[in-house]
Amino acid sequence: MSQKNKRNTKKRKLLLSMILLFLFLAALGGYKFFMQKEETNNTVIVDDQLPDTGSDVQQMSSEDLQKYLQDQADSNYLNIRVNSKIDVKADSEEAQIEIVNTQKNVYPISVIVTLDDTDEVIYESGAIRPTEYIQTGKLLKKSKEGTYPITFNISIYDNKKMTKIGETQVSGKVVVRR
Repeated sequence: MSQKNKRNTKKRKLLLSMILLFLFLAALGGYKFFMQKEETNNTVIVDDQLPDTGSDVQQMSSEDLQKYLQDQADSNYLNIRVNSKIDVKADSEEAQIEIVNTQKNVYPISVIVTLDDTDEVIYESGAIRPTEYIQTGKLLKKSKEGTYPITFNISIYDNKKMTKIGETQVSGKVVVRR
């Protein structure tokens, strides 16, 4: 090979290397510019000192704070009152069923009552929204005189989507009298 060809080959290799280096740096710069989030810190604390109160900050009254905290607590807890004893006369389907979905709840519920020994459904409430209650209801089955163990199956629903989000059970008894 001639000296001239060797120089041209070296120049080409050097030029190709520089082009590849340039493309690599351009790709890296593009990645940093478009893909990485820029970290910004709007609050500057100098010497670990708390800055002055911002102009948009408002003081909450103790009543407002109490109401806010109670609303937060109420939305995370369920408070249902169920009388675990159902009273019914042997010749009647109408029974004393006491179920209250208190006003503190934000969740609608439904209740299905089953006999423990057979899992037979004896009562279905339908939807009970907050502040609604049931005092009496019609049983799906008449029973002979006696006391029978039952389970209240309580389903809890999301108040916006109306989909089931949980369930709980309460044990009880149904007392059939003459």
